[in-house]
Amino acid sequence: MLRKWGMLVLMLLATPALLFAQNTGKLSGIVTDAGTGDPLPGAQVIVVGTQLGTVTDVDGNYFIIGVPVGEYDVQARFVGFAESTVSGVQVSSGYTQEINFALNEGVELEGIVVEYERPLIQKDAVGVPKIVDAEQIVNLPVRGAAAVAKIQAGVVSEEGSGTLNVRGGRGAEVTYYIDGVKVVGTAALPQAAVQEQEMIIGSISARYGDAMSGIISVTTKSGSSKFFGSFEGITSEGMDDYGYNLTSVALGGPVMGESVNFFLAGEYLSQGDSSPRSVGELRASDALIAELQANPVSMSALDADGNTVYIPVPASLGETYFPVDETGTVVVADGGITAGDGTFIPVADGVDASTMNFNFMESADLLGADDFTTDRAKRTREYERFALNGNLNFNVMDNVRMRVGGRYVGSNGESVSTRNVIFAPENNTANERTDVQLFTTWTHYLSNSTFYQLQVDYTDRSGKNYDPRFGLSSRADVLGWGDIDNDVYATTRGYKNTSTESVQVGVDDHGTADPADDTPIMANRPTFTYRWEDGKFPNSETVGRLVAPPGGTGPAGYYQFHNTQLRFNVMATTQIGLHQIEFGGEFEQRTQRSYSLSGRTIGRYVNDDGALYSPGAEGVSNDSPEDAVTSFDQLNWNQLEGATGYVGYNVFGSEEVDSEDLDAYVNDIGGLEAYNVAPHEPIYYGGYIQD
Repeated sequence: MLRKWGMLVLMLLATPALLFAQNTGKLSGIVTDAGTGDPLPGAQVIVVGTQLGTVTDVDGNYFIIGVPVGEYDVQARFVGFAESTVSGVQVSSGYTQEINFALNEGVELEGIVVEYERPLIQKDAVGVPKIVDAEQIVNLPVRGAAAVAKIQAGVVSEEGSGTLNVRGGRGAEVTYYIDGVKVVGTAALPQAAVQEQEMIIGSISARYGDAMSGIISVTTKSGSSKFFGSFEGITSEGMDDYGYNLTSVALGGPVMGESVNFFLAGEYLSQGDSSPRSVGELRASDALIAELQANPVSMSALDADGNTVYIPVPASLGETYFPVDETGTVVVADGGITAGDGTFIPVADGVDASTMNFNFMESADLLGADDFTTDRAKRTREYERFALNGNLNFNVMDNVRMRVGGRYVGSNGESVSTRNVIFAPENNTANERTDVQLFTTWTHYLSNSTFYQLQVDYTDRSGKNYDPRFGLSSRADVLGWGDIDNDVYATTRGYKNTSTESVQVGVDDHGTADPADDTPIMANRPTFTYRWEDGKFPNSETVGRLVAPPGGTGPAGYYQFHNTQLRFNVMATTQIGLHQIEFGGEFEQRTQRSYSLSGRTIGRYVNDDGALYSPGAEGVSNDSPEDAVTSFDQLNWNQLEGATGYVGYNVFGSEEVDSEDLDAYVNDIGGLEAYNVAPHEPIYYGGYIQD
């Protein structure tokens, strides 16, 4: 650990780093006499509303570096000349805006105000940047950083996906920055918080040294000396089936005059369908699904006219038999069959019992095209998200600025596979995510031509996936996910294996009164057993060889993760003549932890001898009954090894661990602690210098 931090200190002192997504820009230009065209040395140029400004050199040239991203009025003054103001100047991160002034002689003249127009070509751009400011973002018909980037040339994205492919690159090759913080996880922000968004594709500046396909850099708004705010509400209720609702609030203003200001924005999003598409989705009605869940299988027979009919079989039918008469024909009485366990199966009048086929077929296989609809709003795609972004800005001294900010995003949603959605939409996966980012930026202007910036930021991202049918009060609950006795699997228990058994149905006395001549009359009766048991579910069983059957395919897996990122950045910029020299440095350490667990696998080790449907520990050998468990913490390594995958946790996923012992792991020394696996902790550092 000392060696690691020692390397960090040396790097910060002596090595410029590879990456710093700065959030300042530069102004430059020339101030001339409008009448003669001669330069005006010593003219004053200021950024209105800030403490930034400079004077022109002997050739009338000026530059102002370290201007925070935003929209400003820039003003030029010179003794004996009317002042001139260019309003609405957009300062973008890392770029120079050229603003030239031509002043009219005469102290009595009123000041001139000119509206700024952004140039079509950014002269100092490296690569192909596309900058979208706050006003443009509000007017676009899309929301979110990825959606705004999708409309740029050279960017391809599959419909319904947030993955961007820039000039043929992979989605993972696009890097996001928010206020100079490299994003780990979601880049969600309240739209009202965005000051500008820049996307760079193609050749990329040296300060983005590890970027491969593209950079998306978002700069958020700051407060000001005056209060401002906004409110936005959007809903699609009553206009479509997607259930889109959004509320956004933003507020900024002074805390202590011009010394301290703040900005805060929050946004809540709720979607009934998080990925709506115009083609819609094939759907069976809720009533039809309920009917299939109650009667997942059917048996065929012939009626009096020789037509095939199908008889639904209730899922409640247990491991039992159908009674038969002396001819081996199932007994139909009082309008149906009464099974050995008392389950009653209604049979229509006129059905020939001798033609019944007891090799059950799935009831869903009997449906036709008229039983389905195509609905645009898909099932089980609900999503909620709350995003919060804010910052405090301190003018510590005339030449020192400090910005402290953060971002919080909490979301939850659900997803279901295409295989399950038609007949088993309840067999889905719920997910929860939490993202927190904090940063502090220190900017020190050493002179009008030199400044440096230090930034430290920390990111914490965590989340979990689970089966919402069971809830999740603790990880130990997963032990019961594979228990087929659970009411969740009432439909799955309805799938049966069929066999026959020979039973005595009467006595043949051969026409004599002598009991010694009697012989039993035997017949084969159909018997039924559960096809599935604890931990074994219809993974490969399908309807029409396409989709999952009613009741689903067993429990979804459990997954949790916790990732953090700590970064230190330093950069400096100085103007030497026509050269703007910039150099910087970065150190980054990530810690990545994850844990996955199969509920169906560990469910086979549970000792549930009193269970009604699948008693006993199916995964435990009769020679080792002591391996059966009644609680999660009783599972041993051999049982967990095939059910888990993890890094940065102990074998139960209950504790985060930071170390591992390979010798203990290989040789099974020290109990379950021997199987701790340390987290992935990649370290990244580097430097750049550019002119």
